[in-house]
Amino acid sequence: MNQNLLNKILIYFFTFLFVITVAKGFYVIYLAKDFDYTVEAPCDQNSEKCFVRDCSNPDDCPPNQLETYKEYTIKAKDFGRCSDNSCENICNSESNTCTPIECGDDPSDSCVGTIQQ
Repeated sequence: MNQNLLNKILIYFFTFLFVITVAKGFYVIYLAKDFDYTVEAPCDQNSEKCFVRDCSNPDDCPPNQLETYKEYTIKAKDFGRCSDNSCENICNSESNTCTPIECGDDPSDSCVGTIQQ
């Protein structure tokens, strides 16, 4: 086979693979929104078990400045229904669109508060 023809076939093949990869990424991210967000919401350590972080240095905290917080995962397709970045309006409802992340599931978690019974 001619070397020039082989080079053209390889260029077309890799271009095709590139286009397929970009198209799949576009579909997953923009159309299907098939990924999860992790959101933080305010937490009352007197009635719930909460994550805790030291915010004495403002540079160590995220923009929400929450020292005690709870975490949820939410599907990206449902995130548009949130009234703010904490998604409390839908995570605290009966809709079951959010999955709570329990503090203490990971050995590196810093937790405070009590478990609500």
